[in-house]
Amino acid sequence: MKTHLLITAVNKYNPAFYGAGNDLNGCITDAEKMKELFMQQDLNNGIVQILYNEDCRRSEVIASLKYIAFNMVAGDRLIWFHSGHGSYMETANGRATCRCMHDNVLWDAEVVKLWKDFPKYSYVIALSDTCFSESNSRNIIGFPGHRDNPDDTYMKSRSIELPRMAKKSPTKGSIPIKIGFLAISACTAFQVSWENNNGGIFTQCIEKAMDNSKGLDWAILHERVCRNMPPEYNQNPILETNSGRLGKLIPGFSVYQN
Repeated sequence: MKTHLLITAVNKYNPAFYGAGNDLNGCITDAEKMKELFMQQDLNNGIVQILYNEDCRRSEVIASLKYIAFNMVAGDRLIWFHSGHGSYMETANGRATCRCMHDNVLWDAEVVKLWKDFPKYSYVIALSDTCFSESNSRNIIGFPGHRDNPDDTYMKSRSIELPRMAKKSPTKGSIPIKIGFLAISACTAFQVSWENNNGGIFTQCIEKAMDNSKGLDWAILHERVCRNMPPEYNQNPILETNSGRLGKLIPGFSVYQN
């Protein structure tokens, strides 16, 4: 049983697509923290791929997911952590959310289709420190809006207005997948995710919540992250699964895999 890691993060955004002034400061910091935490585990020779800034292009992320899926077998798991801008478009089927890569966006509906390539009885854990990150990987329902920005020495939301050239890929219907899927997102689909001088607030809360307990599962981790979230940031981390509450009885969903 192998653990595969895909760590993606973008501080620098291609101004030819997004326009000027959209760079962030803390996303690589987030990614390095998560890489260090998960590399401490025994990955059992799993694949590790790291994509930052110009290397974190839409096409490269899709290729990495397909490559990992091709090399996975039943019982393996992928942990994908992404930090960067997030955005959305309203569609006839509801709000479509996306992760913003260096050069273009990756829509929720596109990611769902990629999960179909993963082998039956494998596991995917997706962690997203982006704005509007709930359901970056599957269909969504609406939630109340967020409030005004909090104050801080350095504070920036990870939201970005999409250029007109961005191609819409609307969420539509449900796509059956044969994997165990779990996502923990920085906020709801109607909230922004914040960073300060120490990186993403959500990532900092994960770092505080992690320990070396073999009994730690992702549902407990999510509860800890929610408790650690400072209320002034007005972001509510969301846990989503395709199998209800998934805990330590399902091996792929223990944070620390034997």
